[in-house]
Amino acid sequence: MRVGTLLSTPVTVHAGEADGPHSIRQAIDVLGATRIGHGVTAAQDDKLMDFMAENGVAIECCLTSNFQTGACTNIAEHPIKMFLEKSIMVTLNTDDPGVSGIEIADEYQLAREEVGLTTKQLIQIQLNGVHAAFASSSLKQTLLAINKKP
Repeated sequence: MRVGTLLSTPVTVHAGEADGPHSIRQAIDVLGATRIGHGVTAAQDDKLMDFMAENGVAIECCLTSNFQTGACTNIAEHPIKMFLEKSIMVTLNTDDPGVSGIEIADEYQLAREEVGLTTKQLIQIQLNGVHAAFASSSLKQTLLAINKKP
């Protein structure tokens, strides 16, 4: 049984950036993570990616930070696109804007121009952010309703 489930507490754990996919599995199984910060190495384990997709475990991707730490040596080859294709609830984040010298708009520009994500994929990432947020259901519904307005 997952710790996060026992405690009914949402948990984010940074894993799968400096260590392999086993660190992500451990974060989920031992710590009850419902969101994984970074998670780049999940791309090395198809079963793990399937599990994450089936169980709604989100990955908080940080393109610039992952490049700066060496977790991803080429932003154009970042696994964020693969995560979307595998139906993982992936989000796009800045990690630490002060350290990385970026803003979220910079990450979206990289996602579009370097990774090649489409407008539809970028919208999905934004919707995933709402679904993965540690916010009340009513707030999430309000945010999703705003997205549907013309």
